[in-house]
Amino acid sequence: MLVASLSLLIGMLLGGGNISAFVVEDFPKEVKTNVDDKERQKEIMSSFKPYEKEFKKVQKDLNKSKKKMKKLNLDRNASTEDIQEILDNANLAWKGVQSTGVKNRMKTLEMLSDEEWELIIAKSLEEFDKKEIKKQEKAYKEFEKNFAKLQSSIEKEITDVDHKEKILATLDTFKSDMKNYVDANMNRTIRELEEFGKKDANEEKLNEELSTIDDAREQFFDGIVKLHFDLVELTTDEEWTKIAKSVNKIF
Repeated sequence: MLVASLSLLIGMLLGGGNISAFVVEDFPKEVKTNVDDKERQKEIMSSFKPYEKEFKKVQKDLNKSKKKMKKLNLDRNASTEDIQEILDNANLAWKGVQSTGVKNRMKTLEMLSDEEWELIIAKSLEEFDKKEIKKQEKAYKEFEKNFAKLQSSIEKEITDVDHKEKILATLDTFKSDMKNYVDANMNRTIRELEEFGKKDANEEKLNEELSTIDDAREQFFDGIVKLHFDLVELTTDEEWTKIAKSVNKIF
């Protein structure tokens, strides 16, 4: 099984990163800064905390899954069921916390005035370009570097020419799917800053925006499974030992 060491990809794959339903990096801090009344601060945070608690639990659980996935990637005998179970659970956890987040957002934002929300969201709108895009560019560069090393390792270690060509073709497809997934997330984030930045955005529209990532995620997950088993099928035990750790470096 394959797992990205790439911080951006891991964030997307395992549901990490900012609490996207609010598009605010530190919602409690912004509430404390921009809501003057102490009692109202408490009421708002009382509404927000159940979601925050669930989100943190999901992150913790998926970090455990991340470790299992790394081990599976090094195991030639890992079953499809073992790999698919982890991916399915990650997908369900991601969708679940998205849905909970939207419902919690609708309830919590009703407690804020329009002016308070504008002050809270302003920082995220200002810092998105310089922070998130810079993070993505760094992640792309890291991936490209490690991907090039993996290609070189495959070309060097795989002796069967036909097998080598098939592995490289699968790898190219996977690379394309991965970039599509990253781009889909980036586009989603940009849309969130437009739609999720609106205090009066309706629940159906917010869920529609979040659901746009699902197809790209599932295609990416399918690519993970295919790459793993193509490598198992097309390498000898000795070749597998030499390239499996190289594969882990790009994931």
